[in-house]
Amino acid sequence: MATNDKGGVREPNEGDMLPDERAVIAERVDELDELDEDDYLSVEDVADDLGIDLG
Repeated sequence: MATNDKGGVREPNEGDMLPDERAVIAERVDELDELDEDDYLSVEDVADDLGIDLG
């Protein structure tokens, strides 16, 4: 619940709410299962792409 300046409680606007993480993951499970191991990036690959030196 959110409050306004007068201290009253109002219901949150659904547009301001983040999606439920479990629901999002549940929707994507099949897509994630279909990925090949080659589709995943290592921490080193991502750091290199972003120009971050992990050394």
